[in-house]
Amino acid sequence: LSVPLIGAASALARATRLDQAVLVNNWLVSTNLYPEIDLNAIRSLLSNLVERWPDRAIVLRSVNDALTRDLLEVLEAERGRAVFSRQVWILDPSRDLGFRRMKSFARDVAIAGRSSSNWRRVDEPADVDVDRIKALYDALYIEKYSSLNPQFTRRFVECAIAERWLDVHVLETGSRLDAVVGFFLRNGVMTTPFIGYDTERPQSDGLYRRISVK
Repeated sequence: LSVPLIGAASALARATRLDQAVLVNNWLVSTNLYPEIDLNAIRSLLSNLVERWPDRAIVLRSVNDALTRDLLEVLEAERGRAVFSRQVWILDPSRDLGFRRMKSFARDVAIAGRSSSNWRRVDEPADVDVDRIKALYDALYIEKYSSLNPQFTRRFVECAIAERWLDVHVLETGSRLDAVVGFFLRNGVMTTPFIGYDTERPQSDGLYRRISVK
């Protein structure tokens, strides 16, 4: 989106009070996952939220037909309206292994195999340069892509590692930290909302490809 268009959309959102919403199960990341839930409890929750905030939209993000069909049906029955947010690719390796036969996957694996870098799991904030991790994420998602992507503070990254709700791994070449990937699981589904790499490294290093096959 162009800057003028974003500015116009921002003004429209403020004028219509679009930001006056109650978000349920908001993990502050690009894709929210849902635990196993009691659908009757959801109905009760929605009723209580509407009663408490009658002038606000009640928003549940990342609801879809593939992963949360039952929840979607409950929301539609409660007069909810599906609103397109973003495209998410879903891969079920228990059913579809076709990606392993793709040339691009084989190329990514080959690039990873030639590298002298190694992945290391981060168990505590003290085990890694948190500022470097944040800088790698910012370089990719904020500086290269869009400032409208989630912007995480150093404290957020520290807490995500310390509380272990993000499983963080770093790619190191000697003492140099080249890339980071952070994922979490809910109810048998994994998402990877935290990715970053040194965008100043040559493309031949294949850092994004190494993250993809991690």
